[in-house]
Amino acid sequence: MYLNDNIIKYVLLQYLENLNEINIIEQVFNIKIEQKLYMKINHIYYHDLKVKKKITYLNNKIYKTEGFRKDGKLQYRYYYKDNKIYGKYKTWYKNGKLRSEYNYINGYKVGLQREWYDNGQLMRKFTYVSLLMYKSMKQPKYDEYRIFYNGIYEQWYKIGQLRYQFNYDKYGNKFGIQKSWYKNKQLEEDTYENEKYIITIKYFNNGSVKYRYDSRLS
Repeated sequence: MYLNDNIIKYVLLQYLENLNEINIIEQVFNIKIEQKLYMKINHIYYHDLKVKKKITYLNNKIYKTEGFRKDGKLQYRYYYKDNKIYGKYKTWYKNGKLRSEYNYINGYKVGLQREWYDNGQLMRKFTYVSLLMYKSMKQPKYDEYRIFYNGIYEQWYKIGQLRYQFNYDKYGNKFGIQKSWYKNKQLEEDTYENEKYIITIKYFNNGSVKYRYDSRLS
């Protein structure tokens, strides 16, 4: 333990043997006297001593977790608030391209969520809503931890062609126009639905009609 520019650093190495892999947990404690900020960083290493995981604590509360591949590239990163995942949760592919970006509030996915293919093409984009955001609404079939889609859900093929486009109401029910496409950009299904009826037309990939349905006629 030593003092340098009002920073006290203490390094503790603990060796653990687990399934033929040696994990070294390195705890670095930083105390900034002026701001009374207490930081602890835990490192877990692969057997070849490359960093596998890094966990950062602020004032004895977990603040950030980062995971690394054996080649040293970042694999995931997420943050905490009051010991619950909060804010951006990101993951990356082996090639370094972004794989996903989720938004969390109080440990639950809430807000805009996005996922990509390994070539950089956007795979899915959608919004999650939790009833924690609708405390004034009384929906007995949902509990307060229910997470569901809200608004527009879109999904693409790896080549960039739109595959699905769905619409959801504020309770997570499909509402309005729902569409899907083949890879050749031909419409696969066209649906309109509301609380009273559903109308659906399905197509072959050459554009000819495959199936029609109208709940009002059944």
